[in-house]
Amino acid sequence: MKILGLIVASILAAALLAVVVGGRMMLSFVSAPHSAAGVESKIVDVPTEVTSAALAERLATADLISNPDWLALYLDHLHTGPKPQPGEYALSPSLSPVEIIDRIGRGAVVTYTVTVSPGETAEQVFDELANQKLAPKGMLEASFRDASLIARLNIPSTTLEGYLFADTYTFSRGLSADALLERMVHKYQKSLPPKVLEDARTRGLTEADLVVVASLIELSGLMEMEWPEYSAIIHNRLRDGLPLEHEGSLAYGVDKPRDKLEAADYAQDTPYNTFRTPGLPPTPIATPGLAALAAAATPKGEGKFIAPRPSMKDGHIFCADEDCVKAAYLAAGVPIPPPRFARPKPSRSR
Repeated sequence: MKILGLIVASILAAALLAVVVGGRMMLSFVSAPHSAAGVESKIVDVPTEVTSAALAERLATADLISNPDWLALYLDHLHTGPKPQPGEYALSPSLSPVEIIDRIGRGAVVTYTVTVSPGETAEQVFDELANQKLAPKGMLEASFRDASLIARLNIPSTTLEGYLFADTYTFSRGLSADALLERMVHKYQKSLPPKVLEDARTRGLTEADLVVVASLIELSGLMEMEWPEYSAIIHNRLRDGLPLEHEGSLAYGVDKPRDKLEAADYAQDTPYNTFRTPGLPPTPIATPGLAALAAAATPKGEGKFIAPRPSMKDGHIFCADEDCVKAAYLAAGVPIPPPRFARPKPSRSR
């Protein structure tokens, strides 16, 4: 019996020693970087509801850790921090396994910066999002026209054109196309000053009209200081049933760059051809900035026509009648451009 007791005690001691040594080795493993010299980050995608074993294998496959079994044991029995969060992570071999797990637990995912500038079309925004591999362009285009999404966002239009607010955004991969566009629309809704909307309504513009007019102003090619007077031209021509004659709108309707417009395009029968049809185009033609939105709501003057000044650096003259236009062109020494085609007779209706 005495010998048996000694044998059992020896086995227990050996087992305890193995546990202690193994525990120390595991703790040493999780606290030391896999490669102190390896500083280049590697991208690892962590899926939703990943198991400890699966996460450890992903990290080992990326050569970020040396022993996936020990890391799995650590995660299952010793780790007390938050659970791994799904997403895309930039991780370096110079990080210890504990530091790697901490980053994944905090959700410190890779982010991508996307800047939407005033005057950009939704198509240009989609190109940037797709180039950053944040969402396929086709899915973005589908969300852009999705009637249920537009209704849920309470946008008074048939598309989200004009409502993808000009700002710099930080996104992580894994978001849906809907979520990406929602973020931009919510930024518009939070950023539009209530006073601007109130001023627009006092002048007979709905929110939809306001954003359309602002997009025309944004793409007018005029200096920002001229925008309130150009806004007045839009308001006054709408009031008098005159075509707005906006080349940016025409280009949007025929899906061409503005500088590629041809004579035949001016005769195209599209709802965006503001040379042929009085009234506003059916949707915005680009994303307006806050300055354009403010100008759309606060027109200045009684102008209906634009004419050059003798020095173009001084901007333009905003004329109330065609006699003023002729005088301005004469003073500038510039021939009056001929009409693109026979314009329809003015109508008093909007």
